[in-house]
Amino acid sequence: MAANTSITQTSGAISFSEIKAAYTNTSTDNSISSYRNVNKFEPGQTTSGSNTPSGTISFSDFYNSVDSQEVVLNDGQTNIISSQYPRGGCAGAGVQGVNVRVSSGNISVFAGGWMADYLFVGNTSFSTTYGGTSHTSYGPSGNKIWVAGVSHSTTTSNNVVFGSHGRDTPTVVMHLIWNGDTLKGQVIFNCKGQTYPAPGQVGYVTLYNDTIGGVTVRDRTS
Repeated sequence: MAANTSITQTSGAISFSEIKAAYTNTSTDNSISSYRNVNKFEPGQTTSGSNTPSGTISFSDFYNSVDSQEVVLNDGQTNIISSQYPRGGCAGAGVQGVNVRVSSGNISVFAGGWMADYLFVGNTSFSTTYGGTSHTSYGPSGNKIWVAGVSHSTTTSNNVVFGSHGRDTPTVVMHLIWNGDTLKGQVIFNCKGQTYPAPGQVGYVTLYNDTIGGVTVRDRTS
């Protein structure tokens, strides 16, 4: 199943065919009553959405909405970089064993080692020794991210710090981009621990720019 891309209009006369196009995973019946108590998603929402009325229902209840769906993140690990030094505009900074992991819907960026101000720590193993969670799942089932059937804006994680020494603080942030069918991740490294994006930023380097594991898109009510 792919996410719906058709959102109903925000006002005025709305047709039943428009509702059916936006709620393709909900019902195929040609009756408005079959769309009672259906979860819907409005653009800009970051939660699980709301439901249509369970009793009296009208066409106006479907303004500016789409069938609420969810992205189920499959657990897995993606190894990104064995060793890169120097990296990110700092002569004495780098990373080792960088890997991205998905576990129960949480996305983490880890490293087996890091370099800062010419100090080498750890090794090239793709372990969980350094780093931590970049994105925490939300949704009642724990391993799901609710999505509307439209392209989402990029969500950016807080800093994930690998370590710090002297003048350097090897750090990454992760962007998550949902385009309606795939979840893409961008891991961006900074050797100074700056909050992304920072004025006068030093040495931002993209370490990874690809899909994050496997995802399944399905109707929220299934």
